[in-house]
Amino acid sequence: MAKMCLCSKLLQNMPLFEAMRAAADVGYAAVELFAVRNHLMPDDAESKTRELRELNDGLGIEVASICSYVGGFDVKDDAACEKEIETFRKQLVQADILDARYIRVNPTYVGYERVPTGDEKKRFAEWAAKCADLAAESGRGIVIENNLNMIATLAGTVEVLDLIDRPNAKVSYDPGNIIRADRENYGRVAVEALGDRIGILQIKQIDMTLENLEDPACFVYYDEGHVDYSEIFEAAAAVPEMAYLSIECHKGPGEGMTEKDVAAREYRLVREHAGNYFRDLA
Repeated sequence: MAKMCLCSKLLQNMPLFEAMRAAADVGYAAVELFAVRNHLMPDDAESKTRELRELNDGLGIEVASICSYVGGFDVKDDAACEKEIETFRKQLVQADILDARYIRVNPTYVGYERVPTGDEKKRFAEWAAKCADLAAESGRGIVIENNLNMIATLAGTVEVLDLIDRPNAKVSYDPGNIIRADRENYGRVAVEALGDRIGILQIKQIDMTLENLEDPACFVYYDEGHVDYSEIFEAAAAVPEMAYLSIECHKGPGEGMTEKDVAAREYRLVREHAGNYFRDLA
């Protein structure tokens, strides 16, 4: 059963516990918990994480992933990579307490200006595999998220997943990011190619009429953009392991709106649309 999920960064100006209550109040069944200042940082006290687990259990909301900023292995030396692994271990403890299915691991953002080299992909994959192995010890996995990095395209995503070569290494499939670099292969083609290698389906809309698709103005509300989620949902509903439809709207509140209002608006629009394809949507 797929679950409606919220990227907690959408509520990043709200204190963590308030944000969880807001997400549950809107109707979300799960959250991607971002490692941002107001939410859950790697060095936060274990007591905070345990209190969060108690709160979430009471609210009936689960943690799909710890959205870590660990990574960048492709451009860091061994000592720096080891420090990233130390941070990953801290966030794995948090994931264990919260029973989060995944921890995110990130390739370096490069934009459109540079294509990562084969050696950089191999180096990232080597260290990402170490993360996956650590996560597997407690029955968890990692996700790598599509962005303007070495997995900006469908082909790049498949290549890096193959290089990591771990069954618990999945992709946080983000068609709103892929479309900016790989317009022909962002939708149904991507879902059918990736299949059960998709850990999370992230949902955001893009205004494709802009010349500069790195401009934050390209991020718009769900009913304002050009990503064809009809074909994506139709294909994704056929993937048995599709667990989370995660809303990641980067457009801030308009006049008279709050972050919770945006989360609620996106929830209503996405749930109504996705419900045409997913029979059981929590």
